[in-house]
Amino acid sequence: MGGKSDLSKMTFQEVVPQEKLVWLHSSANSDWSITSNPMMADWPHALLTTVIFKDVGASTNVRLTMVPVDATNAEIARFVGAMDRFAGGWESGYAIMDKLLEGLQAENTQPEALNFRFSIKNRFV
Repeated sequence: MGGKSDLSKMTFQEVVPQEKLVWLHSSANSDWSITSNPMMADWPHALLTTVIFKDVGASTNVRLTMVPVDATNAEIARFVGAMDRFAGGWESGYAIMDKLLEGLQAENTQPEALNFRFSIKNRFV
């Protein structure tokens, strides 16, 4: 990232165990104050991020929604322009979590308790 880094601040709005997480996702400085993203000009200062977990029998589907909050037209345009790259970033994180869960399943005497697969289903508004 060219020597730049981005601290992220998440302010949780709603937590429903095993069902739903909702948070405001923002870039922050070292004092955790919300700031502009140092790597992307015109990036929205806040994204309302919602994750829905849905039980589908032996596994769980995960749905991720991100919506810019109080964004300017330029910030919305920047967000829309980056959407095609979001899936790759989230999918790589999900792949890491899948490997970790596979290891836990191998150690668990009740593997069905950890039968959880991540998949991304994006809806960006």
